[in-house]
Amino acid sequence: MEFLMTYGWAILVVLVVIGALAYFGILNPENFLPRRCILGAEISCVDWILQADGKFTVRLGNGIANRITIQEVALDDTGFKNQIGACNVVGTPIDTLNPGQQTQALVVITCTPPAGPLTIGSSIRGYITVKYTDTVTSFPHQVQGDFVTKVEP
Repeated sequence: MEFLMTYGWAILVVLVVIGALAYFGILNPENFLPRRCILGAEISCVDWILQADGKFTVRLGNGIANRITIQEVALDDTGFKNQIGACNVVGTPIDTLNPGQQTQALVVITCTPPAGPLTIGSSIRGYITVKYTDTVTSFPHQVQGDFVTKVEP
């Protein structure tokens, strides 16, 4: 009986420690998500930032052999936590890029979070859509990808 009681107390201590870690958010899987922005091979996210006021700023790169004109960039986190709300981009068309070139001006997307400012340090996951036109063929194209990022000040 004494043998079982010793193991019982040890198991109880381990469960209390795991409960405390979960309660304080240390075991939250969102803390371990990598920061990423993945589009297709045609367009790349070179760098990006999401601020607490809902402003998403991104620098895009041209990965195809022709010159392109970026027409529109949109964000959407519907189907996830829906924290960033409605978003719209400032300026149209945004930029014309030669092969291998990055946008000169940063693309600024203003979002209106439905619950007020976003919490700094929280993870946001959603979709990013880029519409562009190939200037050689004049064909419009659309690339959709996803992003995971933390809210920064």
